[in-house]
Amino acid sequence: TGKGISEEFKDKIFNKFSQSKSSNTISNNGTGLGLAIVKKIIKLYKSEILIDSTLGKGSTFYFDFNLETAFLNTWEITKETTNLKNLKLLLVDDNRLNILVASKLLSTRDIVCDTASNGYDAIEKCKHKKYDVILMDIHMPLLDGAETSVMIKAKGCNKATPIYALSADINTPFNEGFKKSFKGFLNKPIEPEKLFKILSME
Repeated sequence: TGKGISEEFKDKIFNKFSQSKSSNTISNNGTGLGLAIVKKIIKLYKSEILIDSTLGKGSTFYFDFNLETAFLNTWEITKETTNLKNLKLLLVDDNRLNILVASKLLSTRDIVCDTASNGYDAIEKCKHKKYDVILMDIHMPLLDGAETSVMIKAKGCNKATPIYALSADINTPFNEGFKKSFKGFLNKPIEPEKLFKILSME
């Protein structure tokens, strides 16, 4: 659901750095690269992405391709990663799919996971509950992960709680002020072995 895409813009929507503009849009946080990348990936699978859209209602993107079933080994379960039951964790991410996937992963170790969809929500939750660990997305609207972490550490019951940054940007640990905001860094998508190893040390 959303503002939809006009007929004249449908041919441009898959171009690099292209974004549909609308007077009722408060902010555009993207770069206009997402759909261009998706189109290239789908083309590698010898398919194409199609779009149906209605202004004022929203858009549907769809495609078809065949994939072989992959059989992956589950991550190694060690003694160091089995003592996580009832660990109290706050997961902060503005992407609902990321929260769903990460929450499912954490539940396999009986971790008590609360979630927040933005920085302000995270700060509010930290006022009322002490967490063992906080996982913080870096790039969020309204208030980014670094600013949120600094505010959480400023006062309250979670000022000493270890906060780990979550990001697909591998340069994050080298950014100015990283150590002030975070104890460590986890790549997106989350690597289960690395995540559980870090949590077992907290």
